[in-house]
Amino acid sequence: MRNVALGAACSGGFFLLAMASCSSTDELTPPPVNTQLEAGFDAPVDGPLEAQGDGAIEAGPPATCSLDGWCHTALPAGDAGAPLSLRDVRVLGEEAWAVAESGQILRFSAGAWGLEHRAPVALRSVGGTSGSDLWAVGDAGVVLRRTVVGSTVSWVSTPSGTTANLQSVWAAAPGQLWVVGVEGALRSRGTPGTAGFSFVRTPIPPALTGGLTGLYRVWGTDPNNVWLVGPNPCLDTGAVCEYDLSRVIRYGTSPDGGAKWSGINVGIFPPTISGGSVTPDNSVVMVGNLFPDGCQVTGLVPADAGADAQVMWSKSGVCSRQRGVWMSSARLGWSVGEDGLAQEWDGAKWRAARLTVTNVPIARHLFAVSGTRSAAGTEAWIVGDGIALHRHLAP
Repeated sequence: MRNVALGAACSGGFFLLAMASCSSTDELTPPPVNTQLEAGFDAPVDGPLEAQGDGAIEAGPPATCSLDGWCHTALPAGDAGAPLSLRDVRVLGEEAWAVAESGQILRFSAGAWGLEHRAPVALRSVGGTSGSDLWAVGDAGVVLRRTVVGSTVSWVSTPSGTTANLQSVWAAAPGQLWVVGVEGALRSRGTPGTAGFSFVRTPIPPALTGGLTGLYRVWGTDPNNVWLVGPNPCLDTGAVCEYDLSRVIRYGTSPDGGAKWSGINVGIFPPTISGGSVTPDNSVVMVGNLFPDGCQVTGLVPADAGADAQVMWSKSGVCSRQRGVWMSSARLGWSVGEDGLAQEWDGAKWRAARLTVTNVPIARHLFAVSGTRSAAGTEAWIVGDGIALHRHLAP
C-alpha cells in the first residue's frame, strides 16, 4: 500500500492515522487556541500610524485590513437588522457570491456587497463555473440557478426531485452538477434552462456507504474525478458512531465509460471531514477534526496517488471545529473554523492566520473559504457569522 505525504512525513507534521504518528518533538508547533495573535501582533493595531515632523505619532483612519492582508467588508443587514450568517462563498474573478442561512444570496462587485435574491429556506452552498452558470442549494431540496438576460439578473428555482435538505453543490463543468444531501448524491442531466434538464439520483455501491445514504460535501478536479464525504457507520453495529466520523468516496469512469466508485482509506480512526479542496496539480486536501480531542487535522492525497493510497493526516493542535479549506497552490492555502480561527499553509506548515485589525480576537464562527487564481493574482474570501473577509495577493 502506498503512503503519501506533503513534504517530509515528520518535519511537515503529516502522519498516517492507521500507523504510528510522529513524535511530539517533530509535530508542528501548535498555534494559539482561540486567538489570532502572534509574535509581532501583540499590540493594538487600531489604524495606520503616521510620523509627524516633530516626532509625534498620530493615529490615522481606522484600519480595515489585518497584518496578513485580510480586509473586512461591510455586509447588508439581515432580518430585523441581525447579522447575516454566511455559509458558503464562490469566487469568480474579482467577484464573489455568498449564501446565508436565512436565505439571502449576496454578490460582491465593484467593491461592495449587494443583495441579489432571497430564498424562503436556508441556503447551504453555492457553486458554478461562471456568472451565468452559478447555483445555490439549501433546505427542502431547493436548487436555484442564476440567469442573466440583458441587465436583469434572476435566481430561478430548478426542480431537484427531492424535498430533502441539500448540503453541497459542485460544478464539474458548465451545466454539469453534483449535489449532495441527506438522501445521497444527485447529478444533473441535459442543458440548464431547457425542458430536458433535470437532477437524477446517483446510486453508490452499498459496500462503500455502510448502509448510510447521507452525504454532506462534494468537490472534484473534473467530471471523472469527484470526491464525496458522508458519515461513517461504526464497524461493530452499523449505526452512526458516537463521534461524527467520516467516509470518503471517489467517483470516476472506467475504460468502457461506466461508473467507477472507490472508497478512500482514511485510516482506522477517521476524523470528521468538513471540507476539501484541490490544488492546481490536482492533489486533494481535506480538513476536519480528530475525536475525541476535537483538534484539527488536515489530509492529503497527491494527484499521482493510486486507488490504494491512504490519506496522510497532520494534526495542528488547533482544537476548534474546522469548517472548510481552500488551496491556492501546493504552497498556499487556508482552513477556517469556529471561534474565528483560521490557519494558513505556507508550503511547509500551518500557522495561525491573522484576521483581526485590533488585538481583540475574532470570536465569530467561520464557515467557508474559497478563492480563484489567475494571471492577475489570487482572490481569496472567508465568510462566517456576520463577517466577510477578502484578500488579494499579487501574482
